[in-house]
Amino acid sequence: MPAGHLTVFDLGKDGMPTNWDSARIIDLRDLAEIATNDHEPEFVSINSTNQAVVTIQENNHLAIIDLASGKVAAHFSAVTSSAENIPVKKARMSDASGSITDVPREPDAVAWLDNERFVTANEGDYKGGSRGFTIWNKKGDVLYDSGNTLEHMGMRTGQYPTKRTHKKGTEPEGAAAGTFGGEKLFFISTERADFTAVYRDTGGEPEFVQFLPTHVATEGLLA
Repeated sequence: MPAGHLTVFDLGKDGMPTNWDSARIIDLRDLAEIATNDHEPEFVSINSTNQAVVTIQENNHLAIIDLASGKVAAHFSAVTSSAENIPVKKARMSDASGSITDVPREPDAVAWLDNERFVTANEGDYKGGSRGFTIWNKKGDVLYDSGNTLEHMGMRTGQYPTKRTHKKGTEPEGAAAGTFGGEKLFFISTERADFTAVYRDTGGEPEFVQFLPTHVATEGLLA
C-alpha cells in the first residue's frame, strides 16, 4: 500500500476550492522513526494562522504544516505515557490494581486550543494507547497529560468497558474545542466507555466541567 500523505485544497474568495483537480500533496515520509516510509495520517486540525497539526497515529508522531507554503514547520514523536491504578485484565468488573508503563500515545483526534497549543486524544492503534489526552505546544513539549483520569471517570460513573480492560480501556478517540459563553472548552470522547468529558481550558492544567454520557462508540466530535 502507498504511504499516506496530507492533501491540501486551495480555496477561493467564496470559500470553495479553486480547482478540485489541483490538490497539493504534502509528503510526510521520513519524519517518524517508526515505519518511516509508511506514514498513516489520521486527523487534521487547522488554526487561525493557517497551520495544520496532523496526527500520524501508527507512527506515534505529530507534524505541524504551514499550509501556505506546504512545508513541514515542525514534527516530533508523541513519545510515551504511563498510568497507575487502572484495570488491565479482562474481567466482569473493574479492578484498578494494574498499570501501564511507557506506552506509546499513538494519538488519534487533535484540536487546536489556540495558535500555540493543541490537545490530542490518545486512542492508540497497534502497540500503544495511553488511555488519556495530552496538551502540547508546537515545539513538542508536553504541557499536560491526563494520566489515569478518564479511566477513573469511567469506573466512577459505571461506564467502564470491562471487556476492554486488557486492550485500551476507555479508548479516548475524539477531540474538539470551542468557545461557549466566552469560555474556551474542549471535549474528549471515549469510544469504548461511551462518554464525553468536558474541560475548561485554563492555559495550564485544564479544569473538569462536565461528564456527558453519549451514544454507543462515540468517535468524531463537532463543537
